[in-house]
Amino acid sequence: MILYILILKRKRRKKEEGRAVSSIITLNGNNYLTTLIVSRADTEYLVQIIGLITLVLSIGLLLTLFITNRYILNGLWKPFYKTLAELKSFNISDNKSLILKSTKVDEFNELNDTVQLMSLNVKNDFQNLKEFTENASHEMQTPLAVITSKLDTLIQDETLKTDQYEQINDIYAATNKLARLNQSLLLLVKIENNLIADIELLRLDILIEEKIKQFYELTNDKQIKVETHLAIKEISASKYLIDILLNNLFSNAIRHNISKGKLIIILNTDKLLFKNDGLPQILDKSNMFDRFKKGNKSEGTGLGLAIVKNICTLNNWTISYFHETSFHVFKIEF
Repeated sequence: MILYILILKRKRRKKEEGRAVSSIITLNGNNYLTTLIVSRADTEYLVQIIGLITLVLSIGLLLTLFITNRYILNGLWKPFYKTLAELKSFNISDNKSLILKSTKVDEFNELNDTVQLMSLNVKNDFQNLKEFTENASHEMQTPLAVITSKLDTLIQDETLKTDQYEQINDIYAATNKLARLNQSLLLLVKIENNLIADIELLRLDILIEEKIKQFYELTNDKQIKVETHLAIKEISASKYLIDILLNNLFSNAIRHNISKGKLIIILNTDKLLFKNDGLPQILDKSNMFDRFKKGNKSEGTGLGLAIVKNICTLNNWTISYFHETSFHVFKIEF
């Protein structure tokens, strides 16, 4: 029979849990009750020690795994992260090819070879498409000039009937739009290939004031109030490209403005803002600066903001759009 009892230690006067076994034995004809008592305190200490050892070993194992992952596995994956970094910095329009270094891991070498081949094919396709666009635009210039010249002569013929005159006038307008589109595509090719290198020091505030005078008739026709806050700002850029950039910003702000609206131009040391009244709906930011994206009522080529974006990128500037109360705002950060 096993009994659980409490052992009372006289010296410490402390009760401890324990186990006891009692039995009757016969010795020299006399019966005796014997009880064997074992304390459980030592067993509990042993369990605590085992638990502590297990905890220490678990922590040590986790630390070992962390150190192994930190120093050994990171070193193993280092070539992969280098390849990933090169891919993130890869630009299809750059002349620089994607060059990936050889590694000690065969799988990574195979990955690098595949990525390099793919990037080479993509760059070749892009170069062929760019050359086709450039050549097509150049070849279109002469026929467009001939058509425009013939239409100029034909439209001055006084024997034309009203319906004939209107038809020729429609053809003339479509031809002019095609010519503008052709010039815009050529300009984009030149900007992307950095073929315009007439860099000089310019006073942007003075150029803006000159543009306000040039667009006076257009703003006056729509009774647009132009408000300026111009600080002195010098930039190093192509005057030709800055002129195109300002033309597109002014044209966009006037074309999409409302009658008797406002155009606010703010220039300081780090940014340029064009704020114009317009329809209350917010424009789609995701594709606003893509090619051939334009408003439903726009008669432009759809390349104006794409050209502005490319000019900003060429000069390491950023352009963004946001809606502020009743204003549509384009912001260029230098």
